[in-house]
Amino acid sequence: MKDLTQGPISRLLLAMAVPIAIGMLFQTLYFIVDLYFVSRLGDAAIAGVSTAGTVTFVILALTQMLGAGTVALVSHAAGRKDKAQVNRIFNQSVLLSAVCGVLTLVCGFLAGGVYVRWVAADAAAAAAGTAYLYWYTPGLALQFALVALGSALRGTGIVKPTMVVQMLTVVLNTVLAPILISGWLTHHPFGTAGAGLASSIAVAFGVACLWAYFVRLEHYVALQPREWRPHWALIGRILNIGLIFTCSGTFQALGNTWPSLLSSASRLLTFVVPVVLLSRQPHFSLVEVWYLSVATVTLQALTSLTLLMRELHRKLGAQPAAAGSAAAHAGAVAPGTDGN
Repeated sequence: MKDLTQGPISRLLLAMAVPIAIGMLFQTLYFIVDLYFVSRLGDAAIAGVSTAGTVTFVILALTQMLGAGTVALVSHAAGRKDKAQVNRIFNQSVLLSAVCGVLTLVCGFLAGGVYVRWVAADAAAAAAGTAYLYWYTPGLALQFALVALGSALRGTGIVKPTMVVQMLTVVLNTVLAPILISGWLTHHPFGTAGAGLASSIAVAFGVACLWAYFVRLEHYVALQPREWRPHWALIGRILNIGLIFTCSGTFQALGNTWPSLLSSASRLLTFVVPVVLLSRQPHFSLVEVWYLSVATVTLQALTSLTLLMRELHRKLGAQPAAAGSAAAHAGAVAPGTDGN
């Protein structure tokens, strides 16, 4: 564990922020590398991989939900020098990553093809996207483990191993992608499936490297199978913190940041006003602030989720209506006329 209570704050912030930012950049480079090499296969391949790639960003958002909750709780426990709690949180995060990984595999293999065929422009793009997504699904599932391991290290103030591993995985993906896509050296081209396979191999390599780091070099945080029994209250705290983070990010992706602002403002109102009132009471204690904070964060999560569902309904509901209107208009125009 790295003690972040010693030294200049500006230096500590840079030491933490720069590797984290680089790591987040490399996390998104898998898809960009795949698109670059797939572009040589034609328009249908690009369209298919781009269509399937939307699933990638959904998974990245969900991994960030796990990562945000893990970092927050591990850092708090590490600050209290509560090593037992740090390990319990970490191992519960590993458990969550395993569950999420299995669900991703099941959903990816059962529904991935259906989703791509539903949104793809044509049959060729659907075939290319389905092949890519099927072979990238194991890599998407392993992203949860990669984030859980890296987040635990970040929570204890250690960021460089995760950054180095992510850099190595991107390099490996960049090397494998042209080989598997075009058949360089092997003379067995896999097309878009090769792009997905290259990414899956790279992510699996990253998970193996971080796992080896924990087993051989990490002494403060450890993998402890006895701590893999579910602690539901702790799991709820991890997900509660991450839910707000994910909903806010989804609003940004939809191009509307006002609901996120309203959600944050609602917590400011529900937290600050009661705290001011409580502080004037004769038997006021800090533990009341903690309870109030938990309650208001939960309320903010529910508010974010409600506003997100409303926004998705508004965005997605408008598309079928527009399509129906266009179809009705086309039907009203007789063949061979200009509609005037």
